Amino acid sequence: MFQKVLVLGIGLSLLFLMASCTTAAEASTVRVTANEWSLAPDRSSVRAGQVTLEAMNQGRAGHEVVVLKTDLAADALKLKANGAEVDESASGEVVGEVEDIGSGQTKSVTLNLAPGRYVLTCNILGHYHAGMVTVLEVS
Repeated sequence: MFQKVLVLGIGLSLLFLMASCTTAAEASTVRVTANEWSLAPDRSSVRAGQVTLEAMNQGRAGHEVVVLKTDLAADALKLKANGAEVDESASGEVVGEVEDIGSGQTKSVTLNLAPGRYVLTCNILGHYHAGMVTVLEVS
């Protein structure tokens, strides 16, 4: 009887251990709230791998979230000639984007993020300068 209980206990322990390993391999989720005029992620860092960005527009204007891998400071991104939009390719590597997020909408994208520094910005005309930019560190 004791052996059956011991085997059952070990089996359950292994099952819980395997379940916790599976959860660690799943995508992390970063919830980003867009509003006039800010981008506010629910965390400033995440582990490398599959990361889901869930962008919620709580503002009245339309927004987007562009993900740039860059070493530039968030307030030092390169601008297009119009001075009101980020020159994405000159500022770093565009690794993904959540586009056309209407007022009250939530949209998401899942990206495979390598370790590094990422800047998230709304690159709709004038929104970057208005303060819609933040940093996400990936380790």
